[in-house]
Amino acid sequence: MEYLRRPILHVEVRVRGNENSMIIRTDLIREEITKWLLENFVVLSLGQEISSFEGLQEPHTHVIESILVADCSGGDRESGAYRIHQIELDVQAYQLRTPFEQDSPQHTQSLEECIEDKDNDPKTKILSLPSSDLDGLWESLQFDQPLKFTLLRGITRMVSFSAQNLDKWTINWNRLILLWGPPGTGKTSLCRGLSQKLAIRIGKYYPRSKLVEINAHSLGSKFFGESGKLVSKTFENIETLLEEEEDTFVCVVIDEIETLAARRERALGGNEPFDAVRAVNALLTGLDRLKNHGNVVVICTSNLITALDQAFLDRVDIKQYVPRLSGRTIYGIYKQCLEELNRCEIIEGSAFDVIQVNPEDPQTALQYVEQTTETLILPTFDEMILNYRMFPDGVPKQLGDAALESVGLSGRTIRRLPALSLVLYDYHPRCSVRVAVFALRRGIATERASSSAAGAESTSSPFHLTVTASVATALALGSAAYLYGQEAFASTPAEEGLHPTAYPWEHAKWNKTFDHAALRRGFQVYREVCASCHSLTRVPWRSFVGVMHTVDEMKAMAEENEYDTEPNDQGEIEKRPGKLSDYMPGPYKNEEAARAANAGALPPDLSLIVKGRHGGCDYIFSLLTGYPDEPPAGASVQEGMNFNPYFPGTAIGMGRVLFDGVVEYEDGTPATTSQMAKDVVEFLNWAAEPEMDDRKKMGVKSIALLTGLFAVSVWVKRYKWSPIKTRKIVYSPPVSRR
Repeated sequence: MEYLRRPILHVEVRVRGNENSMIIRTDLIREEITKWLLENFVVLSLGQEISSFEGLQEPHTHVIESILVADCSGGDRESGAYRIHQIELDVQAYQLRTPFEQDSPQHTQSLEECIEDKDNDPKTKILSLPSSDLDGLWESLQFDQPLKFTLLRGITRMVSFSAQNLDKWTINWNRLILLWGPPGTGKTSLCRGLSQKLAIRIGKYYPRSKLVEINAHSLGSKFFGESGKLVSKTFENIETLLEEEEDTFVCVVIDEIETLAARRERALGGNEPFDAVRAVNALLTGLDRLKNHGNVVVICTSNLITALDQAFLDRVDIKQYVPRLSGRTIYGIYKQCLEELNRCEIIEGSAFDVIQVNPEDPQTALQYVEQTTETLILPTFDEMILNYRMFPDGVPKQLGDAALESVGLSGRTIRRLPALSLVLYDYHPRCSVRVAVFALRRGIATERASSSAAGAESTSSPFHLTVTASVATALALGSAAYLYGQEAFASTPAEEGLHPTAYPWEHAKWNKTFDHAALRRGFQVYREVCASCHSLTRVPWRSFVGVMHTVDEMKAMAEENEYDTEPNDQGEIEKRPGKLSDYMPGPYKNEEAARAANAGALPPDLSLIVKGRHGGCDYIFSLLTGYPDEPPAGASVQEGMNFNPYFPGTAIGMGRVLFDGVVEYEDGTPATTSQMAKDVVEFLNWAAEPEMDDRKKMGVKSIALLTGLFAVSVWVKRYKWSPIKTRKIVYSPPVSRR
């Protein structure tokens, strides 16, 4: 039982190209490499590449190109190092296939010819795996979570289970995987990378593998009834391939599956032709036929999971959401791109370090050092945060800022920006990495400006009103509605706290609106300082759109959080990424967890804190800025409490949280304590009443309308009704004639 719980270390052995038509036994290579590793190594590390094969038998030394420690199942990926006798080795030998190498050209030809139509559009692309065309794709994929490794292990075990001839009536699965998420997150590349890695990982079960990419768009036809026939014919020939080559593993990839698996009820309820329903039926029937073969896996991608037919979703075994890229992942992509440009001698090499000014004195200040080298060596994201964040002019910090500015952009855009920026903003044949990063930031700014121009145009115009003297009386009445009555002062601070100073808040004036720049800064202060303890659960993500952030920015923030879905048919509640309609989550799961983390105190929700506290904005501002360095003479504060004269009782559990420079504003505003307090108070005032600006606008419109109606009524009364009401009416009955 102890052996079964060992981590499994996956080792990939690449065999050289077979130039002399020599027969290479990969099974013998696996056994020999496993024995050689156990005898010659004590520790193996993830990512370790072995190119020296001393002690290996002579025939195998010449055919092996490299040995790579690729992955570990069940171990700790953070450490990355494993003792050889505490793990189980899974060695796989493989040889890259070129596009001209086809194991069985007759099947490939029949599969392609059988689905040709009159337009001669390519319906499928078939590739022998592992392919040289896909070499390096897996390593270039970067995600926030170990997404690709989790999928690879899951699909590998799924195929290995199927190889055990499970009873299909007892264990019902389709080996169907769906990758869904926003456009440009790497779903299609992940499908191809998974196919390449699966062909290597399951080499002991299937010596040959193929990738079949189905072009979903080309299966549609302008002739009625042809789409369903094309889909059906495609799956029939894939099934024929599986039957005739039982020792070949086939990975079927269908990109943009919503083209073939759109909701049938929408097609029937709208004006779409019935042919679309036939195509969906043919797809579902084809998937049901493929599940009878254990040597096939179907991987699909979609940007619109809500547009997929429910019957198709019910057949999917693994539904994996691929999120947008975070700043950490984008930094890694930019690092890869810049290092590749350096390898091609487009960017000069550099090395970076942080040293002490006086190495003999550990108390001296740190100094940023940049040296010219042949190879570009950029620090990782964690190293940048740890060592280079305090040097804003350093190249690593500049690259980190560029990554944060790129959050919300698609993966395709991020991949092309480093080279495209040099093309557009630099004219030297070879430049330094500092110039490349500067050009990159210019390219990011241009891309973001062009992508958000439409949204900014509709939301950036402020509402300015000019009131004429003719409605002075009505405006006076409207202004009086904002005035407060006489307020009662506390007799001593110990009873209700010291009464806060009344500040002239600009947004509190009847003819003024919120400062949107201050709201954005206040939201940043809340996220980086306040959100660790306080919640904002009454504010949905969509409220920020058009006020502080764009739609894409808020979608990215919402998708960083997970929410419970509705229970499915089995009563299970799954997790899903956040949407704009969701409300902001709190830092703790429940009240007990909040009290446990705060020494028994319960941090209040800040959604309505400005409206729910006497003094409103003045009280919150005074509380945040009212912490003295030392309690005044005679003031007694319990252990674990902090003195604040504005808090009732003067003893508060929350310590001072705002210090000069604790937040680095995006717009360059100096982050002083008072500035941060002002910004976060204005943001909390907006959170308590997001509709305040609209309310003021509606009030002015209503007053203007009522004033106009009043003037009309005066005119009607004076010139229309008064003559009528004072007019003498005489009734003269008709006189009969005799």
